[in-house]
Amino acid sequence: MKRRLLAIVVIGTALITGFIAVGDSDYYARIGKSIETFGAVFREVSSNYVDDVDPSLLVEAGIDGMLAKLDPYTEYMTDEEQEDVDMLSTGLYTGFGISVSERESGLVITNIRADYPASQAGLRIGD
Repeated sequence: MKRRLLAIVVIGTALITGFIAVGDSDYYARIGKSIETFGAVFREVSSNYVDDVDPSLLVEAGIDGMLAKLDPYTEYMTDEEQEDVDMLSTGLYTGFGISVSERESGLVITNIRADYPASQAGLRIGD
């Protein structure tokens, strides 16, 4: 009885592992095919487009398009943008002492910190 139970457990585990492995390999095969397609289109555009093409702009547009399919909050940052975020989040950034918000008319000051250049220059909330 124990041998039969052990055999069932071993066979069941092997089947489940096989299904998972096949599912994973199909997933990675689809990723590989998608990257291959992107690369083929990239090569065609780079080689045959009527004007000169900046490859980094094409890749960035491809990344932006891919992430736009996910949600409005996922975004790609360049190394320079990531450095800016790191600097702001570690407290190493001093700045002008203002917070701004984007409006249709442009940027609007929403907060001013005392004893910072913006406050000393006379800027006001709403400017």
